Amino acid sequence: MPDSRPTPSSDPNARRQRARNTGRGSDDQHGPRPTRRTGRPQREHARSNDSNHVDRANRSNRRPQREHARPFKPFTPEQLAERAAAIPVIEFPDLPVSARRDEIARAIRDHQVVIVSGETGSGKTTQLPKICMQLGRGVAGMIGHTQPRRLAARSVADRIAHELGQTVGRERGQVVGYQVRFTDEVGPTTLVKLMTDGILLAEIQSDPMLRRYDTLIIDEAHERSLNIDFILGYVARLLPARPDLKVIITSATIDSDRFARHFGTWEGAPGSGRLIELAPVIEVSGRTYPVEIRYRPLGPTTPSSYTSEASAQQADEVIETTDVTESGPMQLVLEDPDDELATLGYGMGEDIDVETAICHAVDELSAEGDGDILVFLPGEHDIRDTEAALLDHLKGRGRRAGDDKGARPGDIEILPLYARLTAAEQHRVFEPHRLHRVVLATNVAETSLTVPGIRYVIDPGLARISRYSNKTKVQRLPIEPVSQASANQRAGRCGRVAEGVAIRLFSQADYLSRPRFTEPEILRTSLASVILQMASLGLGAVEDFPFLDAPDRRAVRDGVALLVEIGALASGEPQERRGRGDRSRTRDERGTHTTQATRGIPARIRTPRAPRPPPGTLSSRTRPRPRPSTGSPASAGTWRACRSTRAWGACC
Repeated sequence: MPDSRPTPSSDPNARRQRARNTGRGSDDQHGPRPTRRTGRPQREHARSNDSNHVDRANRSNRRPQREHARPFKPFTPEQLAERAAAIPVIEFPDLPVSARRDEIARAIRDHQVVIVSGETGSGKTTQLPKICMQLGRGVAGMIGHTQPRRLAARSVADRIAHELGQTVGRERGQVVGYQVRFTDEVGPTTLVKLMTDGILLAEIQSDPMLRRYDTLIIDEAHERSLNIDFILGYVARLLPARPDLKVIITSATIDSDRFARHFGTWEGAPGSGRLIELAPVIEVSGRTYPVEIRYRPLGPTTPSSYTSEASAQQADEVIETTDVTESGPMQLVLEDPDDELATLGYGMGEDIDVETAICHAVDELSAEGDGDILVFLPGEHDIRDTEAALLDHLKGRGRRAGDDKGARPGDIEILPLYARLTAAEQHRVFEPHRLHRVVLATNVAETSLTVPGIRYVIDPGLARISRYSNKTKVQRLPIEPVSQASANQRAGRCGRVAEGVAIRLFSQADYLSRPRFTEPEILRTSLASVILQMASLGLGAVEDFPFLDAPDRRAVRDGVALLVEIGALASGEPQERRGRGDRSRTRDERGTHTTQATRGIPARIRTPRAPRPPPGTLSSRTRPRPRPSTGSPASAGTWRACRSTRAWGACC
């Protein structure tokens, strides 16, 4: 029986369909063809379509493109001379770190890794880059200074440039720059580069040896995020290959002994061999003014018979049992800890919510004297709720941020501060003001970022902490109590301009029962991103990577299983690598390009690519879905099969 289907040349609709699929007009061979309605040549429509494509391309070019790290190019002798001539006159303000700068400079010169443990207000974040510049660092390579958040990177860069009498920018002669997502203010003479830890991770892809830096300052290492732990492990492995690289690890509440052992000199494998020498640790005292701690629990607690001496003795007992040295602000409990407020709270025996307690704490601190109040809250939603509660509690005295028209001397400005605000709204917290302020901030104000004029702190003791559930395979952000180190860090935000007062909306017994340090994120989150990053860089097995805290094997297996499930890793036995960092591409028996994954992980990196469709056919992404014809049982059955299998090309 002859085939009744039309041939490609006899069906004009099929020709048009093939022309659209192959990307070229069907009039290349048959000339312009009149359209169905107006009779105009189809080539005119092609011109209008081309212009539309150009307009759309121009509009897409105006969109912010994803930034990629630029490959490193060594400096020429002329550039090195220009960078050396750009070093400004360096002066040090009267800060605890400045008083010990000679000791710090000697440790940096004689050791490859230095750990600086300085309390909040010691000046370590702003003065350490200047000490490095005074040693001649930053010329052959930049001084990379990492911060956990974009706002902190911008504000620290502004502060360092201000102390050097310069401005932040990429102009020649300016020595301080910063780089965050979508913003790059790094020029040819930039000696100190502030950046987020994510930017440094992205640069490892194009510059595995980190040749663009001769000094790295890893700030706020106590946060122990995935990025920080990965950078610390990567740097620990990189140091033998870069003897010229200096690394400074600093934080206010750092576990100094743990870091000193990890970055010490070992005979054999670090952690399993014999420790020869610890990395040098420099302890720097913090603020000049003491901080008084007041406990105001949200509900009644067991009455305590603690006195100031007994409280100190109990704290010493806790320290002896944990074998950790006390760190944090000077804690001065009330003279009478059995006071009703310390045991019953603001509710006087009744449970109250956090917003109500914050309103009472603001009233108590406002009566103490001049000075702004910093309130720590878990997230943006809590900030909005607390702002509304304060405006309602203060009545006419409360003012929103920037609304100071007609304000009286006793009015209070309520200023939110969190990461999603614009740069202008975030910068408002550093501007001079004439009203008393209550700053409602997330933990963005806990590290690096110093809000000026803060004399009082209200700490509910809560934060959103990322956790991964192995049972439900879901990454969550529950609100949990912070550690003692984070509570001390928050209390240290006050006491810089005068004697400070920190009100904790929980009991002293609750504080003493909390863990000393925050649990590292690598022990409580999904490792899929870390495994994929390590595989792409060829860093070997996760078990052999020098993490500060080794992850759980079950978490590693779950991360690999997730990557295999989504197609980022293809299951199969790993091949032998020809060398460290070698990411040579091979072909398997089916001819698919694969990249070898890390040793010890039963998978190979593979970017799944569907076979390219032959010319004149529809791809799986553009193939139109079939529509069942009404009254046709066969087509309805086919439609149901398609919906159940999601395979439009297999049965249609």
